[in-house]
Amino acid sequence: MSDWLKVAIEHKYIKLFEYKSFQNWKVVGRGGFGTVYSAYSKDVEKTIALKSLYCDDNDTSPNVLIKEIKNITRVSHHDNIVRFFGITQDPKIEAYYMVLQLANNGDLRCYLRNNFSELDWTTKIRMAKDISSGINCLHNTNIVHRDLHDKNILVHDGKLMITDFGLSKSLENSTISIPGGTWAFSDPQYLQNPLKYKRDKSSDIYSLGLLFWELSSGIPPFKNIANPANGILHVIHGERETPINGTPVDFMKIYRDAWNGDPNLRPSIAEIRNRLNNMQMVPIYHGEQDTIDISRYDYPDNIYIDTSIDTSIDTSIDISSDDNSNSSNQDINSTEQQFNQLQIVRQGNQIENQSNADVLRKRGTECYKLGKYDEALVFLTHSLEIDPNNAKALSYRGATYLMMGRYEKSLIDLNKSLEINSNNAFTLASRGVTYLEMKRYEESLTDLNKSLEINPNNPLVLANRGVTYHMMNRHDESLADLNKSLKLDPDNATTLSNRGETYRLMSRYEDSLLDLNRSLEIDPNNATTLSSRGETYRLMDRWQESLADLNKSLEINPNNAIALANRGATYFMINRYEESLEDLNKSLAMNPNNAFALADRGAIYYMMNRYEESLEDFNKSLEIDPNDAITLADRGKTYRMINKYEESLTDLNKSLEIDPNNADALRYRGITYRMMKRYEESLTDLDKSLKISPNNATTLSNRGKTYQLMGRYNESLADLNKSLEIDPDNAIALRNRGETYGKMDRYEEALADLNKSLELIKTMHLH
Repeated sequence: MSDWLKVAIEHKYIKLFEYKSFQNWKVVGRGGFGTVYSAYSKDVEKTIALKSLYCDDNDTSPNVLIKEIKNITRVSHHDNIVRFFGITQDPKIEAYYMVLQLANNGDLRCYLRNNFSELDWTTKIRMAKDISSGINCLHNTNIVHRDLHDKNILVHDGKLMITDFGLSKSLENSTISIPGGTWAFSDPQYLQNPLKYKRDKSSDIYSLGLLFWELSSGIPPFKNIANPANGILHVIHGERETPINGTPVDFMKIYRDAWNGDPNLRPSIAEIRNRLNNMQMVPIYHGEQDTIDISRYDYPDNIYIDTSIDTSIDTSIDISSDDNSNSSNQDINSTEQQFNQLQIVRQGNQIENQSNADVLRKRGTECYKLGKYDEALVFLTHSLEIDPNNAKALSYRGATYLMMGRYEKSLIDLNKSLEINSNNAFTLASRGVTYLEMKRYEESLTDLNKSLEINPNNPLVLANRGVTYHMMNRHDESLADLNKSLKLDPDNATTLSNRGETYRLMSRYEDSLLDLNRSLEIDPNNATTLSSRGETYRLMDRWQESLADLNKSLEINPNNAIALANRGATYFMINRYEESLEDLNKSLAMNPNNAFALADRGAIYYMMNRYEESLEDFNKSLEIDPNDAITLADRGKTYRMINKYEESLTDLNKSLEIDPNNADALRYRGITYRMMKRYEESLTDLDKSLKISPNNATTLSNRGKTYQLMGRYNESLADLNKSLEIDPDNAIALRNRGETYGKMDRYEEALADLNKSLELIKTMHLH
């Protein structure tokens, strides 16, 4: 026993267990450095793990054990490091054993194999945080693991813990002989030169990137490569695993940065933890399998493609949103200097132009999938200069233009790509979404339908068709697509948000709220979804919750015209007209053709007795959407207030043709008929309105007024009494009842009602 270990035991820094205190030994695993047993410990009173080390001729095993014990005693306090209880020694053969916590769910590889289908993305990100927290502890203690892989990550009650750290540094030798296929996790710099390259913290970061990919896929990296030598060659040449559809783009960017071939460009563990804590669950990655299938590919011996091409081109490249014909050339010229950073390195024969085009296309495709659209545009444009009729390059450049909001250019590329290959599901879907953004819904639907004929279970295309149906007011079909999409991809925050909006338009507010709540659990700072939930709360008359969501949405994105319009509508409902007007003015300054915002501002002006301005907004709103029943009804009401009864009647008739059971529009027309002295028609409309909404105090008051003008005073009094039971401080109802009392010669009661009405009106004017 070493002097260090003797001192540590004597001072009780390390507990020495009696060998006889362990019972029921069972082998649970063997590795390159030793055997792991499970056994019941009388002292710990639970089943633990006992890890031995193989002894060899040079007798380095005890030294290795000491090295690992020194390391683990410095970090074993951490929740994501396997717990170290102490050591024991077999007195017969003098073999040492470390006494460790036994992980009840096995290692990460086995855990993912058995449980992957049950893991949602929230759980996967939590697992990534567990590993990162453990590595952070190691690196803060200046311990480099050097051998991180899925067999050295243990799972206990769902929590991940790192084990076996520190061994590889002491046991490095002249061969790449990493057991269990763990070459896949090894730093390519080390694989290229194992004798000279000293692995450091950046090597652990590289391994972490592969572990993150495995969390996203459920399978070990490069599983299909049977020959390790082939696999190592691929890794050295820059090949990596393809991202998995459905992976949050933020998470994908983290592991892609972590496995960068240049150690100097890999993030630190602190940066990775910060990015995990701040990552968004949307958008998610979705792309075609457009990269080399490395499990079936062998490099020619005489060609080396330098795939460590710098893709960190300055993203401040000025790519104009102007769609004129010269902009594409200007884009290319403005980025020529950055593009010159690209290097195609050859050994032996010169790579032909077609190979260059393919490399550039693949680079552009990967940049697109990573959300680096400026860089994608550079690569794809240069690829198309070499091979202008490559359908895939045209498709991805079209998709890139789409993501940049340059829809006309997107359409040109996607059309040309589909002329070459008319049945590419991805290209059809991209063009369908482009048409959707351009509000060309029929064309969008045609393309999305065709894409789904080719690939009927693509959740993102189903979701986009659901949005298209939504925009066409075909809500049942929208709901069917969104439901199917969410069965395939249940944690897609954007699709949940879209279904929540569809439910709201179908007046299914509770269902809407469930989806929007779930979406915000996944992506809590999504300004659009917060605005949408704020609107749902408003329609449920939950004003304060509506205001809280809209305020938060506008803190995140202060210039969101829709959120401003929604908050303006909420302020309107709680009679905060000045604040409502301020929000609606700001919203309409950004988007002057928002019919809903114009209608809401018209309603505000109406409440402020600014009828001409109200009428101006209603007119403009109805130019944009001439069949909006509510806005027609509101304009009809406004015409009545300025004594334009025929125009009022025209609008209200049209509104009720569109929506014959709108209780408000029926009330408005009933009042207009009364102002025209058409009392029977007034009574018919007010009766129908009250059948739909029997406890509406305003409608009861107005029917009471109509009865009064018809000389039916007892019926008038009955309606006005009921109205004032519901709303005792309604000044108009009090005035109407006072007038009715007067007609009935009940002057004291008439005077009391009229006095109270005047007091209320005076108070309202003061406020």
